[in-house]
Amino acid sequence: MREIAVRDFGVPTTKLLQWLQVQRAIESFDQSHSVAAAAAAGGFSDQAHFTR
Repeated sequence: MREIAVRDFGVPTTKLLQWLQVQRAIESFDQSHSVAAAAAAGGFSDQAHFTR
């Protein structure tokens, strides 16, 4: 799986999953304008973890 992710996306699977997590949070923030809601939608443990 790792080799496929690097070949197709240019990054390891962990970085790809982090990017997808951040994308979900950003989409949620666009809709709700709430950092707390964005952090929850992205699967972050709390706002501080999201903003770091």
